[in-house]
Amino acid sequence: MILDGTAAESHLSTLRALLAVARPGAQYPDGRAFAERLRFLGSPLEIDPRSGLPTLRALTQVDADRALAPEFLQKHAAALPDRAPRYRALLDAPLEPLHRVQVRLIHRDRGASRIQILRDLADPASGCLVRFTVTALQVGEGQVSFVRGDLSRANPRFTAAVEEAASGDAEMALLALARLPGLTPEDVVRGQLGPFCTASSPGPALTAPALAAAPEGAILHLALERAGVTVPQDRCLDPLASLYRDALNPDARAPVEALRARLRYRVVKERRLVCSPSLDLPLRALLAASGSRLVVRSR
Repeated sequence: MILDGTAAESHLSTLRALLAVARPGAQYPDGRAFAERLRFLGSPLEIDPRSGLPTLRALTQVDADRALAPEFLQKHAAALPDRAPRYRALLDAPLEPLHRVQVRLIHRDRGASRIQILRDLADPASGCLVRFTVTALQVGEGQVSFVRGDLSRANPRFTAAVEEAASGDAEMALLALARLPGLTPEDVVRGQLGPFCTASSPGPALTAPALAAAPEGAILHLALERAGVTVPQDRCLDPLASLYRDALNPDARAPVEALRARLRYRVVKERRLVCSPSLDLPLRALLAASGSRLVVRSR
């Protein structure tokens, strides 16, 4: 979907406003950095119809323009003074990478170390922005070695497992990492920004009817999942999700249950919605009628 002119400007302005209301925490992709990235998008604007967010191609164009900024300012700023301010602003903008893997040492005691793995990505299955935050206990340094302080060096098998983990939900990520020798994942959190729902991209059937009552409004979904040993019990509080193992046949479920017994993890999934003020009452009424007890905020 392509938006032009005022439609593109309105879409981006509304998305940035809802991000400001949402104030997503550290378990989500950086909301402020994402809002800053949106400042550098213009018209025509390419929208991913699955998520309602700008496409990955549109978002990564900002990085390409930023990389070109020093050369442009050196060679062309005088001849093209109307374009120079954008490139200067790009160099100063607090952008964060859309895709990255970070491994940090939390604590080391003799031959064991507790590490944190951070994986940010634009989810290819949904078009939404996702952050995985993993806490794991490592015996030895077979998966990740720390050469100086917490500067890490990962082996290829670990890197491949992290990529596999990032292709599913929090429980699937935990199970993928649990297959690595010497590594015991203790906690996996998956935070997702999106979808961003508007009248032209209404999103899930659960919330789409509210947009008919206030077509000028918008809804931003924030989904959060945790699989870990500190989760007290399995709970799926997200009406748009389900627990991974519930969809497995008995043969596939047996090894998952064996791992659950060994690792002693549980899973919780939840979702909250941030909407335009005009949608607050219609959205709450719609959710109440459906029996969905989701948190809704508009300011």
